[in-house]
Amino acid sequence: MPWIGFATAGIGLAQAIGKGGQRRKAEKELEALANGQQPNAGILDYYNKALAKYNPNPYTSASFNQQQNQINRNVATGINGLQNRRLGAGAIAGIVQQGNDASARAAANAENMSNQDLARLGQASGMKASEQQRRFDMLYNLKAMKAGQAASGQNAGLQNIFGGLNSAATLLGEYGWDGKKNRNNNPV
Repeated sequence: MPWIGFATAGIGLAQAIGKGGQRRKAEKELEALANGQQPNAGILDYYNKALAKYNPNPYTSASFNQQQNQINRNVATGINGLQNRRLGAGAIAGIVQQGNDASARAAANAENMSNQDLARLGQASGMKASEQQRRFDMLYNLKAMKAGQAASGQNAGLQNIFGGLNSAATLLGEYGWDGKKNRNNNPV
């Protein structure tokens, strides 16, 4: 009779050993997954281009420099035209004022473009972070679930071992090794 308890314990031992190996394998796969995660190349490219385009000094941008050159040419052309007509210094002040106003607008445009580039960089950074996390989360959760299931199976096996040994000890006390009921066993 005690062999039933020992058989249960043996099954539990096999279950614990088998599930322990599965658990270790799932944990190693999970670790390898975390170490080998690669982000989406398209999003990384978008992020790198946005980072390269963002220029913290908007006054060195090609657009700003082109506008400034055009303003300077217009002022020079206007002053040159006034000199040819002999209109005098009074009109020069108006042309210079228009040039200064145009320069201020060019500076504001440069700042706005810089702010737009920064916003795109922020958007690209968010996309990059989201992309890196999305696939990893799915695979991580799957592997973690497998490891958890294997750990539960291993724990169940250990419980079966101790339950089987307990049953064997109880049956041994009641029946002995020969399977005959002990007459000295008085229930309490």
